[in-house]
Amino acid sequence: SSNTLDPIQKKDVPAEDHTILTASNFSRNHLLSNNYFYRAWIGNEFPNANDLLPFQLLKNYIEQHSQQQLMKEWEDCKNSNMCDAINDRKFVVGTYSCPVTSGNRLHSFMHSLYWSVLTNRTLLARYETVETCQEYREKKGSTCRKENEFSTPSHCKDILHLSPWVPGFDKWNERLVLPPMIRAEIKYQHEPDATTKPYDNPANPRVIRTGSQVLPDDLRLLSSKGKLNTPHLSLQSNLENAKKMRENGPYFAYGMMFEALLTMDEGILPSQTKRVDSSGIETFFIHSRHSKEEMGGKS
Repeated sequence: SSNTLDPIQKKDVPAEDHTILTASNFSRNHLLSNNYFYRAWIGNEFPNANDLLPFQLLKNYIEQHSQQQLMKEWEDCKNSNMCDAINDRKFVVGTYSCPVTSGNRLHSFMHSLYWSVLTNRTLLARYETVETCQEYREKKGSTCRKENEFSTPSHCKDILHLSPWVPGFDKWNERLVLPPMIRAEIKYQHEPDATTKPYDNPANPRVIRTGSQVLPDDLRLLSSKGKLNTPHLSLQSNLENAKKMRENGPYFAYGMMFEALLTMDEGILPSQTKRVDSSGIETFFIHSRHSKEEMGGKS
């Protein structure tokens, strides 16, 4: 089969650290001093975070689906022919980029993580480029070039850093000889793809991607109260996870997912010493997307 490993398909790759992520491992990365999710994981500054259901759910997900866990399963397969764990995995491919159209693309990336958590699929990150855009064949070539001209990895590397637990699509696509990915768009031209009804259909393809899905909480799953009624989840365990994710509201969920996925470079963060001027006034910067007149903005 083209989507399972056998001795012929195994490739020699450089050895990598596959230690399962723990709080102590997170603290060794200098970037994580700027990341609230990992500071909460360590537990020194936000001890109450570990009592929050969304936080517990995402921590458990990361331990089961991290780059480090995949490397352990890969080496078990390569060295001991214990391939069931890696062969049984299903994947969601999520794309991201910055700084152009970051609002839309990062919301889409967070939704990829959201559906990965709810359906127990492994998230694979992919940087959106002109070639990726053209491969998906959802926009004109000229639009792909225009939107990605100033959103290459070289533009993003001094702004956002992808968290080290997130596996990369290109590497694992090559290693596992994955089948073609199938789009799972909730609302594309007002009609969801069949792969989303439900997302957790066991017969769904091994590799799916979430499409654009740029609107925050478009399905109201994070802001709804009471019983969840959605055609996009069918398994009771996944519905229970959806309830856990909404426990602290949509703003908490999106902030948590952003921090779990990405860390802002310290070069663009306000200085702790310069943020307060001599008058004692503390300055914050707020970016408002697509402001509407009824919200007090005109541009």
